[in-house]
Amino acid sequence: MKVVGKNIEGICSRCGSRLVLVIEKTLGDGARKINYIYRCTGCGAKRSAGSIKISKVNGTVKVTVYRASENKN
Repeated sequence: MKVVGKNIEGICSRCGSRLVLVIEKTLGDGARKINYIYRCTGCGAKRSAGSIKISKVNGTVKVTVYRASENKN
């Protein structure tokens, strides 16, 4: 993966096509989750780039950041 400013370039390890960064947001169990996923434009393969979970605990907002290596999707 090569990051240049806001442009992200990458090549799929399966088919060699270009990867794009997709941002998905979900709501569940009273928490919001934002997933950053690299998706192949050729074969559709997905690879997690990390995620952020935002929840409310005892009246305070809790933000948890997961890196790709520790992400549990």
